[in-house]
Amino acid sequence: MKKGLRPPRLLVATAISALAISGLSYIALGQVTTGSVGLTQVRRGTTGVPYLADEFNETTQILFDGNRITHKTLTKLYRDSEGRTRREFYRINSQGVPDDSPVSISIVDDAAGVLYTLDPRTHTARKREMRIATNSKPANTTGTTAQQPGAQARPAATRRESRSESLGSQLIEGFNTEGTRTTTVIPAGEDGNEQPVETVSERWFSPELHISLLMKYDDPRSGQRVIHVTNIRLEEPSPDLFQVPPDYTVEEIQPPVPIAQTKPADN
Repeated sequence: MKKGLRPPRLLVATAISALAISGLSYIALGQVTTGSVGLTQVRRGTTGVPYLADEFNETTQILFDGNRITHKTLTKLYRDSEGRTRREFYRINSQGVPDDSPVSISIVDDAAGVLYTLDPRTHTARKREMRIATNSKPANTTGTTAQQPGAQARPAATRRESRSESLGSQLIEGFNTEGTRTTTVIPAGEDGNEQPVETVSERWFSPELHISLLMKYDDPRSGQRVIHVTNIRLEEPSPDLFQVPPDYTVEEIQPPVPIAQTKPADN
């Protein structure tokens, strides 16, 4: 196998794992204080805007000979008026048909401060307490950022540089959205690359729904990824969707113990 290419099964597992983790904050989409994500992308703490929707996630790798490897997943999204969210993750086969049952389910209840991860195959659920971020400031959508989180540990010559630009507005699925494109340059040598690598992400956010309806990622190291939210219905989901079924065994996961920071001794 050529260097830099992942086996297809590993790609699918990685995508599903990332989606499952996105139930916490969807930091993969750059919204650290918002739930989902994804790879989230549902604003945590948003109340009074219930909906149901489908989120399609497609990743494409282009091989050296021009061949393409494509994988698709489906996530069914739910949010009630109280701000609770549910995400059901489904695989999609080569014919474009999703599985009958989800691979994993996540339920986020901000009011209770808990996250449930359900496994429909084993009828087990993991319960985690969440730390809710408050009074957070929105990220800048314009300008150039010379440092990313953790950049202080890098030499100045190897710090990543990002720049964001507004793409204006457009209607997606009947909702007005605001677009932002972010370009990040990975310096030569940081990831074993001989030359700088440029990645581009694009996000179209709906202020009305408080979610992103279209996201695009282009990274020459891993390929292209498109996430599109569709089939949006502005209605109240069933309250049962945000409860752990009575026939599930619930395991409480204790939060990790913070590592104490030690000050180095003076020389």
